[in-house]
Amino acid sequence: MARKPRGKDDPDAPMTAIIGAIGFFALFLIVVALQALFYHVEKSQMERKNFGYVFDQLRTAQSEQQQQLYTYRWVSQPQGVVAIPIDRAMQLTAAQLRQQASTQPLKNASAKAGAQ
Repeated sequence: MARKPRGKDDPDAPMTAIIGAIGFFALFLIVVALQALFYHVEKSQMERKNFGYVFDQLRTAQSEQQQQLYTYRWVSQPQGVVAIPIDRAMQLTAAQLRQQASTQPLKNASAKAGAQ
């Protein structure tokens, strides 16, 4: 079957179909990309709005805890109980444990010597 000659103004149907298919595919990719971009931006905004700032109550509570950990203060003045900064308390506890450890072997050695 021979092709019918076409005139200058007649559209080329196969080329029109190919261009239409390419255009449809490109439009589909653009829509999918824009949808992915939308969901990404929506997620990042949601995270920023919900988790991006510290609540005032949390900030106040953390400030109070820091003050309790790092300042001298009375716990019970009538009983003479004070709170000291945590760093100083750790230093005193470590020194006390070192002193106990240094005297402990002497007690064990004297107990062993007395048992023999």
